[in-house]
Amino acid sequence: MKRLSIVAALIAVPLFAGCNSTTNVSSSSSTSSSAETQTSESSSAESSSTDGSASSSESPAASESSETSAASDGSSLTKPFGSTFTWDDKLAVTVSKPVPFTPSEYAVTDSKFKKFVKLTVVIKNGTDKVYESFNFNESATSGDQQTDKVFDSAKGIELPTAKILPGKSLTYNVAYGYTPGQDFTLTVNSMDRFDRADGIYSGKL
Repeated sequence: MKRLSIVAALIAVPLFAGCNSTTNVSSSSSTSSSAETQTSESSSAESSSTDGSASSSESPAASESSETSAASDGSSLTKPFGSTFTWDDKLAVTVSKPVPFTPSEYAVTDSKFKKFVKLTVVIKNGTDKVYESFNFNESATSGDQQTDKVFDSAKGIELPTAKILPGKSLTYNVAYGYTPGQDFTLTVNSMDRFDRADGIYSGKL
């Protein structure tokens, strides 16, 4: 009987050791699987964080483009009377709102019209060169008709001829005939450069 007990004990020891080994392997596999799961979750989190950064970095650029577009869409060569046009070399002009004008008996007027308006023109020379005011020109329409300039030296309505020094301004008056109830449009430009865009003032009289 003692021999049988010893043999049974010898057989039981390897079996018990085998069970422990299996348990350790299973535990190791579980630990490895858990580590892999954590690594996968960490990678997923990093990927999500990277995507978030890329998305947020695109927003300022899109906003800047929108602002640039809005600014571009808002530009115009037509303005109301009283506004100022400034060209790229800093030459600028401001034309006042029209006011009623009565020509003197010696005035040269456009016979198509019975009513007249006067406007004050201010040329500011923001360039670094002397500007010849005779280069500046105005033309006007009332409704669908061209209206010629009034010449009336008795009331100070004459063509400008003065030189305008850098940083200085020149003020003078112009007058035109018009038809009441029609749009009155005044176009201004300078003949010293052919690449200048016309400035256009418009309003109903």
